[in-house]
Amino acid sequence: MSFPLSIRTLTWTRDSHGLFDYETKSVIAKNFKTVKTGRVVIAGDNCDFNCESSLPREGALVQVNEVNGEYIVRAEKQERFWFVVKEYSSDDGNKGYKLNEEDIVKIGRIKLKVKEINTKGYEPIQETKEEERLMNGAACRFCLGDTEKDSNPLITPCKCAGSMKYIHYKCLQVWLMEKVKTKQTGNSVSYSWSQLQCEICKEAYPTSIRIEGKTWQLIDVNKPPLPYIILQDLRSERTEQSLHVLSSVDNSAIKIGRGHENEIRISDISVSRLHSTIKVTKSGFYLEDNNSKFGTLVLARKPVLLKRNSSLVIQCKRTVIYFSLKEPRNLISICLVCCGSNSQVAPEPGQVDERASEMDGEEEEESEQEEDRSA
Repeated sequence: MSFPLSIRTLTWTRDSHGLFDYETKSVIAKNFKTVKTGRVVIAGDNCDFNCESSLPREGALVQVNEVNGEYIVRAEKQERFWFVVKEYSSDDGNKGYKLNEEDIVKIGRIKLKVKEINTKGYEPIQETKEEERLMNGAACRFCLGDTEKDSNPLITPCKCAGSMKYIHYKCLQVWLMEKVKTKQTGNSVSYSWSQLQCEICKEAYPTSIRIEGKTWQLIDVNKPPLPYIILQDLRSERTEQSLHVLSSVDNSAIKIGRGHENEIRISDISVSRLHSTIKVTKSGFYLEDNNSKFGTLVLARKPVLLKRNSSLVIQCKRTVIYFSLKEPRNLISICLVCCGSNSQVAPEPGQVDERASEMDGEEEEESEQEEDRSA
């Protein structure tokens, strides 16, 4: 017999950049129980669970697919959902979310991308003697040299043609780094630059290129010998791009927020003064929320399997959704859900800090009442 899936939604009554205020009481709360496949949908400020696959998907936030008593939570095509970091526990028992390369982190409304993680520290590659190769008809437009090495190939990074299209990798790297500003704060080194473009064809230069399967970094960041993580600022409205190289000498937490004392300082009203931290351990880098107003989130890049006796908390726009798949206290709860298409309770707006475990409160009270009657 399938366990009923408990779903609780909290929707902030104000629509502001897709944010959810984790401090406000102005939320609409809804509870649902189901053993069927369906969608969590929203209309105005009210959420519902729709089991009818034939109905239009307008307002759908996430799909919930029942498979052999377990549930798969999927993003709708037009929506994405995010893990709520303060409700997240890593599989290895560490507190917080273990960061991986390519993760997208949301600090308030500001997005950062994990570009690189190295848990051992950077080890410089020993240079070996290389042979120079003469390139017939090709010459670097910077140094005018017509030879190349394996470590310094001639590349074509822009749309220039003819004799102007070739540049030595290291020549271009040196030229670009002259335009990059560097700032060191505590455990971080930040690199920022305005749009880097070819002065002839005006094509924007990439920060890295791939040649025969190998990635070549054009922005040469100083990688420390300690474990480090590199974050990229994804704000599209900024005229500058930036990278943050973070490491910790004494394994102290790396701080992110609006305050001046933070290693990564983000000047945005949606970011709290000390918004979140990254802790360095032997097994990796763990992101934790510091009870921020608008939360710390990580983008879910694939569907999530919700197994029995587990829970999940996600955010989709201004709605936080709690999922709980726990064994019911009595058979009556299962029968009520299985016999009806959907069991729904709509309480008064409540505190945002109510957790998914509270969804089982009514079942526990029913069980206690039955025990009192039998006694």
